[in-house]
Amino acid sequence: MGNFPSQTTFGGKIFLETIYTLKPFDKFQISYTFAQKVEKFLPGDNNIKYYSYMHSVGFSGIFSQLLNPQINVEEGLGLILLNDRSFDDINTLNVGLLFSISSGINLSRNIGLLANLDYGLTFTNTNASYFLLMIQGKYYF
Repeated sequence: MGNFPSQTTFGGKIFLETIYTLKPFDKFQISYTFAQKVEKFLPGDNNIKYYSYMHSVGFSGIFSQLLNPQINVEEGLGLILLNDRSFDDINTLNVGLLFSISSGINLSRNIGLLANLDYGLTFTNTNASYFLLMIQGKYYF
């Protein structure tokens, strides 16, 4: 987050994916990501007045490959709009690119479990960037 040393955050991502039959992408994904400094959620010293955070909204094209009927790999490329709140006096909107890769297993026809890495890189205002590692569950309608 922002242009300062890395920090540990706690966050999540909510997304909606749709199957798209025209190439080059197999699916499209609209996502919302939120991350905030992990110290906000830990007990202890509450003298810190501000915990940095960020919001982002993204739109990505997803490439999918089945390695076998149970294991799949997905790569994504898209655009993000990121609200950088690195410091209490910073509140900027940044536009940039989103890269993602995930791999996982299909537990059943409708349920999947994946490990995912997102990298967001922006090019405007504060040039904020982030890496987000997550375990994600998917339910297919």
